[in-house]
Amino acid sequence: MSLDAYNKIFSSVSQEKNLGPHHSIYKWGDKTVVSPQQPLTEATTPSNLINLKRELKGKELLIVDRTHSSEPIIQIIDHRNQMGFNPLVGKTPLDNHPRFPDVSKLYNKIDRG
Repeated sequence: MSLDAYNKIFSSVSQEKNLGPHHSIYKWGDKTVVSPQQPLTEATTPSNLINLKRELKGKELLIVDRTHSSEPIIQIIDHRNQMGFNPLVGKTPLDNHPRFPDVSKLYNKIDRG
């Protein structure tokens, strides 16, 4: 899904480039937004994510999903499995990366007052 669906909210977003058939990169002010162009099960393969990391050249990647809450700020402390799908199963290890990388420090807590 492209950001065109969210154009009313993200009216200042401009497309910077396509990363092949898998992702598009957008600029939103001083932020870089990455949008998958395929279902997550196809877009988030280890190979695609490694290519995305190389393209972003060391920038941090903030992953956003639609969340509904009565609280103004929520903190993500864990992630969910895609209904039994695990992108680490299959063609990994890739480029000598481990099949199951250490994710014990995947999330950084940010105190917001």
